[in-house]
Amino acid sequence: MMKLFLRSMLFCIALCAFFSRVNAQEDFIITLKNDTILGSIKPGLLSQYILESNGGENISFSPETVNGYYLFKKKQKFISNNIPKSEKRYFLRVLEAGKINLYEHKVRTPEGVWIITWFASKEGGGWVDIITDRIFAKIKLRKDIFAELIGDNKGLNESFQEEKKYNFDIVRKYVVNYNNQ
Repeated sequence: MMKLFLRSMLFCIALCAFFSRVNAQEDFIITLKNDTILGSIKPGLLSQYILESNGGENISFSPETVNGYYLFKKKQKFISNNIPKSEKRYFLRVLEAGKINLYEHKVRTPEGVWIITWFASKEGGGWVDIITDRIFAKIKLRKDIFAELIGDNKGLNESFQEEKKYNFDIVRKYVVNYNNQ
């Protein structure tokens, strides 16, 4: 009877340990060599971040030193890439992935104001600036660029042309619809 109890206890402990490891999802980085390192990501100084790896090592990283990272609790994926008209690499949040990818780029001005620009790329093509929250942005030009991006889907493009507004929510709706067709 005691042996059965001990075996049952050991089995329960092993099962609990297995499930706790399975459920312990973590943040991770993807290195320039496409290796994945698991751990916990915290902001560092300026554009640096710190990954506390499972091995206890603190790894400092930036857009120049990794291909991207993932924050498990927020379910947010970031990639490192150049944006149009810039040689510098930035982290861009991946908002939608599919035939058209949608990315968010945030920059803080010296005055402390956040400026958000959304970029799109289509099936390996170049990145295009499709919408921004900058005050004096050229909306008509960006709207025309976005219409070109979805132009091969006639029904969707016609519906888009009838939209009265052009904002992020509308852009995202059409990217999602395009990717789901």
